Amino acid sequence: MKVAADKDVVPFNSISVLRVLSDKDAQKYCDKNKCDWTDKKRPVTITKIFSPQEMSDDSLGKLYSARFWTYRHTWKAYPKLVPRELADFPPVVLDKGVFYPNSFEPFISTMETSMVSSANAAQLVVKHLTGQSVDRIGNGPIFAETKAKWWWPW
Repeated sequence: MKVAADKDVVPFNSISVLRVLSDKDAQKYCDKNKCDWTDKKRPVTITKIFSPQEMSDDSLGKLYSARFWTYRHTWKAYPKLVPRELADFPPVVLDKGVFYPNSFEPFISTMETSMVSSANAAQLVVKHLTGQSVDRIGNGPIFAETKAKWWWPW
């Protein structure tokens, strides 16, 4: 069974326009990259594409009516994840008072999930130092037992 992440099903995972160049910048890029920018009415963009495999010039030609230059950077932006045993993941609490917020990195690795993990680690630190549980309620955590409000920047 083929799924959308398979390289034979979709040519790319994501595509985004990073910047629309001014005429002056477009000419600069073309001078630097030895390209011919004859149709100055057409907007020139810098575009980023993530794909399961390196896209050929023919594949890119199907996406763009005109392409002046291509820079390729090959790396595994979207690795294929395989199921793992729970025991394969490192623990969040390594020792008394020692926490590993990004222990889930083998499972998912994004800045957003790192931020959530760090917030959870901060709650564990408060619990370790004070012995009190911390609940996140409203615009910040409060101590469950004392209801004393704490200010947190997130």
